[in-house]
Amino acid sequence: MKWNELEPGKLYALGFLVVDVCKSSSKAPAEKGEIYEFLKEFVQDKTEEYGGRLLRWDGDGGFCGFLQECESMVKAAESILIGLNPGRFDKHLADFSIRVCLHFGNVIWNEDSGKIAGNELSWICKMEKEIGIPDAIVITHEVYGFLENVSLKRKFKKFAGFQKERSRKLIETYIYDPISIPRLIDIAEKYFEKSEKLEKISKEYELNDRQTKALLETADIKGVVKKYVDKSALRVMELEKKIKGKFEHLNRIRVINYRGPYIKQEIAKIAADEARDLDIKPGSSIAISCGSTIMELAKNLEANPGDIKGVSIYPLVVTMTAEMQEASPAGIISFLTRIIPGSKGYAVQFPKIEKDLVKATSRREVFAVDCDSLLEGAQNAKYMFTGIGSIGTDGITYSFNAIITELDLVKTIQNSLKAVGESCHQPFTIDGEFLISKNKLNLLRANLIYVDLKELQKKITAREDVEIFALAGGREKQKSILAGLRAKVFNCLITDIEAAEYIVNNS
Repeated sequence: MKWNELEPGKLYALGFLVVDVCKSSSKAPAEKGEIYEFLKEFVQDKTEEYGGRLLRWDGDGGFCGFLQECESMVKAAESILIGLNPGRFDKHLADFSIRVCLHFGNVIWNEDSGKIAGNELSWICKMEKEIGIPDAIVITHEVYGFLENVSLKRKFKKFAGFQKERSRKLIETYIYDPISIPRLIDIAEKYFEKSEKLEKISKEYELNDRQTKALLETADIKGVVKKYVDKSALRVMELEKKIKGKFEHLNRIRVINYRGPYIKQEIAKIAADEARDLDIKPGSSIAISCGSTIMELAKNLEANPGDIKGVSIYPLVVTMTAEMQEASPAGIISFLTRIIPGSKGYAVQFPKIEKDLVKATSRREVFAVDCDSLLEGAQNAKYMFTGIGSIGTDGITYSFNAIITELDLVKTIQNSLKAVGESCHQPFTIDGEFLISKNKLNLLRANLIYVDLKELQKKITAREDVEIFALAGGREKQKSILAGLRAKVFNCLITDIEAAEYIVNNS
């Protein structure tokens, strides 16, 4: 049954979700007005997300209806409480709490919410005020009894009795407090101090990763992290906020609390978590660059691809055959195609470096015909994963530096053009100026086929719905990452704490 099928004057079984602001009387009128307006819109959005309908709102509270089932109503209530603090914090609203009570019963329907008749609705509103608990969900035994979702049901514990008006019958109630301080402490300690993966914590608490992230934000907002969790973990969150404040084009940033020799591996672990959390649908397109960090990401996805399946994978750059072939774009795409169920990979690869400009240009023209569809697929991908390289790093035989070393362009790029970093094999300066189109790099361009970084920059500047991840860390890449931020060639960053400190101190 749908809402437009309900007939006035007829009896229906509905679920009711009652919300009320508590402890707001001390706030100024204007401040209260902002809170009430935000909460109404927030509750309405969450309710409609789970198929419900906001029936009435009177200033500091109201009630919502759900048709003939309880699970979606309970999930909506959970979503409201878990998302409340991050939501109001983003709106720069003062702290406040709400009470949430749920009941399932019969009422006589009317489109005018003030004329919906039945004792069930009136006494659940009274129950909310008498036994409702701030920041908790209280449900009646009717809701509890109709819950078929076992994992959701076991979150509730027996609470208190409530006596209906003009009745001696005592109604049993059950309570669930998803944002209690002990829970926030436990989740924050697991994530920041013990470095447990987001998906593991979510599974333990029977939440989705988005909800777990919201709880971590709530722990920070309420001061739980600062008070109870290791200070270095707090430092990471502060760094993330500062970097995002300085570079507003960033959609996501993760700073890993790690100082050690295995930075690439640690960054790749977090990147795999983020990739699994993106809710990448079958039929989506993914684009990748190359390098050892991107290969480490692929290896982490091999162990657990999550729900990623049926995707198309494209290269952001076409290069020569690499000495370490698995870290080339074609090598990584081949690897990902094998480990991601139902996926298709598209890639070609130059056989070798060509030092003669005329020959290299001629070869590139031939290859470019076959690469048009690849580059178009990469450029239109919603999800992109790139590395950020430093210039002139010794001992690397399969990256950008291998190419410019063989072409004898290291000094030109470093000293003459003042490049400090590259992405997709296209160098840029510390100020974010792109250099690939310079005449001095004609030979480099002839040995590459790529999606121009200017195209990525346009997508980010225009706020297109695209997730472009940069995976980079380590002391040798600090300037490169900062330059990439200034160039706006990515809008998601995963890096280490030392690189993050450098960015904050030099931007």
